[in-house]
Amino acid sequence: MVTEREDRARPASAAPGVGNVVPVRNAPGRRYARTTAVAGAFATAVAGLVLISPPASAETLAQVGAGRDISIGTAATPRTIASTRWRTVVESQFSSLTMGNEGKWDTTEPEQGTFNWAPADVIAQYARAEGLRLRGHTLVWHQQLPSWVSQERSAAEQRQVLLDHVTTQAEHFAGSVAQWDVVNEPLNEDGTLRSSVWYDRLGESYLADAFRAAHEADPRARLYVNDYNVE
Repeated sequence: MVTEREDRARPASAAPGVGNVVPVRNAPGRRYARTTAVAGAFATAVAGLVLISPPASAETLAQVGAGRDISIGTAATPRTIASTRWRTVVESQFSSLTMGNEGKWDTTEPEQGTFNWAPADVIAQYARAEGLRLRGHTLVWHQQLPSWVSQERSAAEQRQVLLDHVTTQAEHFAGSVAQWDVVNEPLNEDGTLRSSVWYDRLGESYLADAFRAAHEADPRARLYVNDYNVE
């Protein structure tokens, strides 16, 4: 990973204590003096650090992860895929991609029974072409839902909305998606189940329903709950 340093490299002449004029208060008749040997040694060390580069044989992040059976991934969208710079980094450093908003409900099923796969298909096709593992995100969430999902209906009808969506989306990407975030952020930070259209209308059983539907639609995909701050 590339991290930014707050103390960005500066020319040796601009670094404090390196060839700069500094006040010397206890030297009568001399108000300023220049740093000498120590400053020179420090400047040499700084220059050495700046000029050091990794050997050509250095492992990529993907190679390091593979040696530990870990996939190193990043999120992808059609916009990022269109960037040559982004593709260069991804194709050299990563082994996995995760769908961005293109895999969420308001994009994939904006109207009941009307599915839009085109944006997510761009991601799936790119991952397949580059041999990258694809993580689907996400089948069920309490956010980014089109308004029709929360319309008044019976619990049985709401459950069918859930099952139809999960089944159709998982089937569409079967063979392309290796892992699914089936349910996204179902928990509060205290570990209790979050209030949502799913929990409030169906109770905790909606979790099991979603996982069963996803597994039946794509038995080979690994299935996950994705959450945060619940350790």
